[in-house]
Amino acid sequence: MLAIYDMADHESEKLLYQGRYSEILALSVDSLDFQPGPENLPHVVAALALLGRTEEAGGLYHAYIQTLPPKAALVTRFFYALAVCRERRMPAARALFVENLKRARELVQRFAHEGAPIPEMERVKFYAAQGLAFLRYNMGYMRQAEFWSRKALTSATASSFQYGSCLAHELYGHVQLQLGHVNAGMINLKLAREKASRLGQGALTQTFDAAQRLYRATYGLCSHADEILAELNEALGRCKYEDAYTKAALQIQLARILTLTGDLREATALLEKASALVYRVDNPYLETIYNLGLAHVQMLEGNYSIALSIARNAESRARDRSYMPSVLKSLGLQSQILERMGMGAEHRAVIRDMKALTAKSGSFISQRIQSRSEYMSASCRRGEDPLGDLIDDVHFHKRDIIADIFAKGWLTFLHQVLGVTPQQNLIVFDLQPGSLTLFSRGHIVHRAEGCSALIKKLLLALKDGRELSKEEITHCLWAQPYHPARHDPLIYTLIARTRKLLQPYARWIEVTEQGYRLEEGVSLRNGRVVASTSKDPEPPFGLSPPSAADPQPEAVESPGWEDYRAQLNVRQIEILDIAQTLEKIQPRNMARRFKVSDATITRDLSRLVELGTLQRFGSGRSTYYQTLNP
Repeated sequence: MLAIYDMADHESEKLLYQGRYSEILALSVDSLDFQPGPENLPHVVAALALLGRTEEAGGLYHAYIQTLPPKAALVTRFFYALAVCRERRMPAARALFVENLKRARELVQRFAHEGAPIPEMERVKFYAAQGLAFLRYNMGYMRQAEFWSRKALTSATASSFQYGSCLAHELYGHVQLQLGHVNAGMINLKLAREKASRLGQGALTQTFDAAQRLYRATYGLCSHADEILAELNEALGRCKYEDAYTKAALQIQLARILTLTGDLREATALLEKASALVYRVDNPYLETIYNLGLAHVQMLEGNYSIALSIARNAESRARDRSYMPSVLKSLGLQSQILERMGMGAEHRAVIRDMKALTAKSGSFISQRIQSRSEYMSASCRRGEDPLGDLIDDVHFHKRDIIADIFAKGWLTFLHQVLGVTPQQNLIVFDLQPGSLTLFSRGHIVHRAEGCSALIKKLLLALKDGRELSKEEITHCLWAQPYHPARHDPLIYTLIARTRKLLQPYARWIEVTEQGYRLEEGVSLRNGRVVASTSKDPEPPFGLSPPSAADPQPEAVESPGWEDYRAQLNVRQIEILDIAQTLEKIQPRNMARRFKVSDATITRDLSRLVELGTLQRFGSGRSTYYQTLNP
């Protein structure tokens, strides 16, 4: 351990590198005989800044900055600027970091003239570059942040500055992840965590470990959603330090994952639990993602106006704080809400705003959202962002997408695939063989097993508001005359098992004076249509063949699947789907989208014109097409 601190000049510096900030303050500003000086003041200001005591840090900084030697002043200004930046006082933070860059250049020139050791010069360069990287990252200018964070990492490595290297790896990892370099970013976060552990930096180790888990959740870097849920719960349980920011961030991300798995009730409860921490920390980023989590839940529940109001408020707050990443997140959610509300003009305006901001920031997730809105594939390697890949597949109607959704556990996308609206109370059979899936107000409950043939036949018999007596149920299920002593126990047991399977919607089966019925508004579907080549297929559920009057499962209809589509190829079918969402179809954009020649896409569009599904306008380069079936 001593080798790591061989360049530490004072005990307070060693404590800083170990993350023992409270001990530094106990020996300095919180003691009665504190004597500030160049050997301890940078580390005292750093401890105050990192513990959120920015006013005290500012007081010491302004009182003593002119008395400090250049190197100590550089370090002091760096840590005070970090605290100012975290409070979103961007003009003041920018002035401090730029001043540090200017002083660092002067100091490096002086060191070079005096023949100072290279490590000492590189450490000075680190503080200047790391500060500017931190500023650009927090303002959302990721490409500039990448430039400066790379310089900071180079200087920290050249100076053998382990603490600086730890910070530089972490920031560089965050920047790479925001730019879509997911694998490289995760490697840098892992290196930062390992270095923090070697330093004995318990607080940083916990923070970096949490960051890795949060990004794994963000990009879906797991075999199944349950894996991420377990990791986030474990991280919450292992929080040993009073880090309200990390706890709140973990709870909000956990709520997001629960939302994506369809468990909106648990997600809402967790967001309510996180609210106290969010407003205690008073961090604009946490506040934004918390509000966007609430808006996401409201959107899925069908409360579009409430969701839009929350998302717009989050955007306004983020703009006030000059925090572009949060602005982009807010705009991304607004685009989804407006699309569901059918507000085409507002939706296109939001996408234009996103496009302009994305060009400045380089945000990878915003690029993917924008690409989907234009029906263009994202320019990234599949596998680096598995969750984004799945959302693309859902958006572009990939075949067998339901199997992929169940394989990963992101059940909320079943709404889009099946065309289920939040207002529907729906029971779907056999999305997986023998399964039962319940939809209600954006919530999804999936039972992989337990739906017996008898339960399925009972539910189908009760569909469309049919009210069945015990006699009718007995005849329908067992084709026998009703006998109370024999059939009542069977019926009661079957109803109880069915209600248990329908939890938390057991109320959907109602008891009436005549017998039983499904609650009004509950509908049923069959989730898969199995083609059979047999001339005499087996009777469903292993029972006698049903008569025409018996209830039959409903097939899931693909949205807009008109008869004429049997005459089209896959590409032409997808063009029709795109035409339903865009005002104009331009041949050049479609050629890029499908990676085919202009001649090929022109033939496809001409075929659709011949069938009367599209209409052509303009000529030459200004040619465009519009659907005749809006």
